[in-house]
Amino acid sequence: MTTGTDGVRTTSSPAGTGRSLPPRARPRHPGRSLAWGAAALVAVLLAGGAFLATRSGEWTAETTAMVVPDQGLDPAAGAGYYETLSRGHVVATVAEILRLGQFRDEAAAGLGVTPEQRDSVTVEVAVVPNTAIITIAATAPDARLAERMADGVLARATAYEGLPEPFELTPVSGAAGTARRPAVATWQFAAVLLLIALVAAVAAQQAAYHLAAAAGARRAGAPDGRERRR
Repeated sequence: MTTGTDGVRTTSSPAGTGRSLPPRARPRHPGRSLAWGAAALVAVLLAGGAFLATRSGEWTAETTAMVVPDQGLDPAAGAGYYETLSRGHVVATVAEILRLGQFRDEAAAGLGVTPEQRDSVTVEVAVVPNTAIITIAATAPDARLAERMADGVLARATAYEGLPEPFELTPVSGAAGTARRPAVATWQFAAVLLLIALVAAVAAQQAAYHLAAAAGARRAGAPDGRERRR
């Protein structure tokens, strides 16, 4: 390796070759890798914004009910059944039954909801830990539809005769006035989205840079036409 009068280092050729080795190749158009990185950044941000906009357009309403022994039972027998409820498996079984899609479909039919509206509604059933209370949450594009569907599913569930005997489902609270937008921590989501976008941008820029550098190295190492003729 020698240093020329202009201060630029060059690599000497092996003995007998009569030519210098090419310097380390760099991309011919380095700005293109930056463009790829910027494109990746914008794509991730747009996808995340679209997801957040979709989520922000939904409403969730909730009703609650309690699993209790049949009110017609003898009080002495009822005490034993309350002990059974405290073990949790009966309440879990009731919740699994209520997760069947038939309750949503029957509620929609009873309310006169169109098939398109019905299909836009999702129903989630959960058990409040260490209790006999079950929550029924309906999510829909419209607040009023969410409340009506939550109440409709609860009504169908309390009238259902296929629950484990001798237990029944008693309403605790209705869905009127409970419709809320999903609690999405917007700033936390935005922070995570920005981090993912930056990582994707750097990865895309580096990949494009190294691909271009490899192509430049191949061009720099190829013999010219005069050397081929020799």
